[in-house]
Amino acid sequence: MKIRLLLSVFAVAVLLLFNSCDFLDKLGQVTFDTELKTTFAVDETGNFTNRNYTANRTVDATTDADIQKYKDKLKDFRINDIAYKISGYSATGATSDVFFSNGKFSFGDADATSPTVAVNLANSLNLRDLSTTGVETKVPLPADANTLASLFQSDKKLKVYAEGTLSRTPVRFNIEVTFYVSVTADALD
Repeated sequence: MKIRLLLSVFAVAVLLLFNSCDFLDKLGQVTFDTELKTTFAVDETGNFTNRNYTANRTVDATTDADIQKYKDKLKDFRINDIAYKISGYSATGATSDVFFSNGKFSFGDADATSPTVAVNLANSLNLRDLSTTGVETKVPLPADANTLASLFQSDKKLKVYAEGTLSRTPVRFNIEVTFYVSVTADALD
């Protein structure tokens, strides 16, 4: 009798476990972390002081092999971090230091002409030093980072805007922007 009761309780527990919508939904899902990148190639050739710089680039999530594999089954994007790195720095003139001030990254729909979310960078960045060290600098996640994740989820892409003031030109460098994301997709057909 005890064995029968124990089996009945076990069977009910298993049924309740498998009947849970969350459990069944998650059973056929895969979650993975990946990096989505874009690079701004800055090449200012004129001789200017306090030169305004603005540019934009589109990040297409479907260029990532794992995302491409699940592109029609994506359920959720989460942005864990955003970072940038300066590389390939070259400047001519009396001093080799060029500073980037009033810097800002903005983000928006890839098909729109203006951003919806913005974050400010440190007040004055020494581009030569950042390029020499190769350090990756984290961008503060915007309060509405979910908006960015939604753009990745719905359009699979978003537009990144970079703007600021270069203390002088000519100067050449790259700004590599990386989105560290977690992606959840249906793994079953």
